[in-house]
This record gives sequence, C-alpha cells and structure tokens, in this order.
Amino acid sequence: MFCDNNKNKKDYLSLSNGCYLMGPTGPTGPQGPAGGPTGPQGITGPTGPTGPTGETGPTGPTGPQGEIGTTETIQIGKVVTTDPGTQVEITDHKYGFEHIFDFSIPKGEDGKDGMDGQQGEIGPTGPTGPTGAPGTSVTILGSYDSIDELEKEHETGEPGDSYLVGDNLYVWSNTENTWKDVGRIRGPQGIPGPQGNPGLPGEIGPQGKEGPTGPPGPLEIPNGYFVSFNNSYPVGGVKVESNARIPISLKAMDNTGIYTLEQNEYYIQFDKEGVYQITFIVSAYCKFDENDTDVIAIGFKQENSDIVYAGSSIWNVAHTSEKIIGQGMFVVASTDEKWELVNLSKSPIYLNSPSIDDITSDSYYVNAPVNIIIQYLG
Repeated sequence: MFCDNNKNKKDYLSLSNGCYLMGPTGPTGPQGPAGGPTGPQGITGPTGPTGPTGETGPTGPTGPQGEIGTTETIQIGKVVTTDPGTQVEITDHKYGFEHIFDFSIPKGEDGKDGMDGQQGEIGPTGPTGPTGAPGTSVTILGSYDSIDELEKEHETGEPGDSYLVGDNLYVWSNTENTWKDVGRIRGPQGIPGPQGNPGLPGEIGPQGKEGPTGPPGPLEIPNGYFVSFNNSYPVGGVKVESNARIPISLKAMDNTGIYTLEQNEYYIQFDKEGVYQITFIVSAYCKFDENDTDVIAIGFKQENSDIVYAGSSIWNVAHTSEKIIGQGMFVVASTDEKWELVNLSKSPIYLNSPSIDDITSDSYYVNAPVNIIIQYLG
C-alpha cells in the first residue's frame, strides 16, 4: 500500500483512505499484435569494392566434330536486252544450293537506220523451253571503282544486295559471307546524249608540286656605256692635269640600272658587288714643252688606291691626238667604292678629237674623245 500522489494511480487499487493497494506482479501476458505497416524501401547504398579475381578453371573437353557445310554455286543464265529506259532486272533461280542469275538489261537508244539488207530465209521455230522456277530479285544499290572500296564501305550485305564494280556485278552471298563476282553486265553502247549545260566552276585545287627547273633563259649581261662628247672643246682640247680624273660627261647606257655616274666629280659607283670587265678608249696628246718623255699613261682604279686594274700607255712623239686603249678586270667588294679613270702621266695631257663641223654626221658619238664600256660578269 502507498499514499504517493505522484504514482500513476490507474495501475493500482484505490482504498477509501486515499491510499492505494499494490498486489504482487502477475504473469506476462500474451504477445500483443504487430505494429504498423512496413516503411518504404531505403535508398541503395554505394557499391562495395570488387573482390579479387578467382583462379582460371580447367579447360573443358573438345566438342564433337560439326557437320560438313554446303557450298552455294553461282552461274550466269539468260541475258536479255530490253527496251531503252527500262530498269535492270536480275533474277535468281535457286535450285538447292545452286543459283542461276538471269539478267534483263536495257539497250541504248536506237541508232540511225542502216541500209536494208537482203531478206533472209525464215528459220524453223525452236521448241518452247521449260518454265523456270521463281527467282530471287537482285537490287543494284550503287557502284565502286574497285572491290576494295566496296568491301571497305560494306563489310556485309543482305540477300539480293548487289553493287557494280567497274563493269562487273558483285552480289552478296550469305553462304560464303562475301561479295561474289557474277560477271560483266554492261549493255550495248547507246547513242551520245545532247551536250549538257556548263557546270559551275569548281573550287581552286591545292597547290601543285614545284615543277622541274626549266632550261636556262637568254643571258642578259648588265652593260654600262660612258662617254665624253667634243661638242664645244676649245682649240687645243681639254687639259687634264697629272693624277687628275679624266672628265666623263654622260652615262649613255645602263640596261640593268647598276651603274651610277657622278658627273660633277667624274667617278663611277656600282650598285652590285662582283666581278666586272672594263674597256676604255681615250683620244689625247701631250705637249713637248710640258712632257720631256713624250708619254701618255691612263689607268682605271679605285679612289685612293695605287692599284690599276685597267691601263695603257703610249709614246706620243708627234704630239698629236692618238687613241689610248685599255682593258682589264676588277672586283667591286662594296657598293660604297668610287672608281675613276685617271691621267697617270707625269705631265698634263689634252683630250681632243676632230670637230663635229668637219664630219657629215651630227652624232657626237662619232668624235667622242672618251669612251668607256663596262660589263658585269657575276
């Protein structure tokens, strides 16, 4: 018995004095009913790691020998020429494992009528042949230039599939699992069709390979021609002091543009390095009272150099104008170099030539006292 108001009173017997009586614990009651319905399926958990590979089992016994397969054969049957414009038809007459293909091929358009020939005799009527078995049609699906291209694009096919390779027809064989060549099927040549309209211009093709070197073209030698004219020389000519430059008044020709003449200072420059050849012709004389040796010497050289590459000297005993001709070769190592034609005599010389008034031609090239020709050799 207890009188504690904090107890759960519904589990005990109530007394009149306000207390409660608790008897001994009874036996366990029967199992109560099951709880509520099963809850929904939970989400699948992550896959666990793969277990180790087991050992390879022993090799099984060899199976029995399979039956011997059969081989299909293909033959060409009838080839019939049909009207122009009709479709190509290929019929497969199958007898067991044997295929006989009949072809119906349209002919080309009729050509012009030829001359009538002589009427031939009527031949006897041949016997009617037996009716053939229904065949399997063959569909030509396209064409290729080679069997390799066909096999590359179509490794396998279906019964009745066929392609033209050149003039030959290839038909798919399920039995042999390959494309079979059943022969040439080109019909007779038709007459040429009308000229078609011009097509659109194609795209520019890729750059071709460099062609072989052509034969050498005509050789063009860069020439230079320099002169001084006697158009108004004083009586007695033009005096040129010892070691002075000989006047050059004009660049008369330069076919490649590699020569430069400084007309005020009388020197020549070259716009191309290399080997050159020079020829000069000068008409001059010396005076006895100024040159005891009666010698005229002229040379072509580089400025500030003592090396003469083309020169000439003569005795001028008569003290009248004579032609001094010089020739030589030289090397231009730099386009900055200045080259000059110089009086190498120890005394002055005088450039002179006949007056143009005494000549029938009006060309000053006829009596030019200075002529210089230069050629570039490479």
